[in-house]
Amino acid sequence: MKIGLVLLLGILSCPVQAKVIFSCTTTEGKLLEITRHGTEYQYLFGSRSKPELVFRNSRRQVLAQSEKWAGIGRISWAGMTLKNYSYYYFVHYAFDLKNGTDSSTDPGGGVIVSKDKEIGLFYLKESNSLASIRCSKRHPIIENWETEFMG
Repeated sequence: MKIGLVLLLGILSCPVQAKVIFSCTTTEGKLLEITRHGTEYQYLFGSRSKPELVFRNSRRQVLAQSEKWAGIGRISWAGMTLKNYSYYYFVHYAFDLKNGTDSSTDPGGGVIVSKDKEIGLFYLKESNSLASIRCSKRHPIIENWETEFMG
């Protein structure tokens, strides 16, 4: 009985393995990464060893505040909006459906920062944002979007 209890406590105390949802190196050479930790998503910007910004939102919160691609046009995209205090961070990646696996023509991805809740590719022009940071196409981009955040 004691061995079973010790094993159960050991399993429950193990940290949740993080799943990388999206990761890229920005044009400024900084890491932009979204990871899922159980029922939370974590936003990281900067570097893993010395991040400039790290925060988490619950899965429920991210689903409620994220826009989904409407399925119109040849450019498809996936993305999610996370909130930190009064700022919204729309992390996204768009790809050209017409060119299949040729990613050289993809519009790419990044993060748009705004104080406006109506954030997303259809609602927010980059000129109205507080910041728009692009992923570099010279570095690998990891995309493991969950279906709720894809078109």
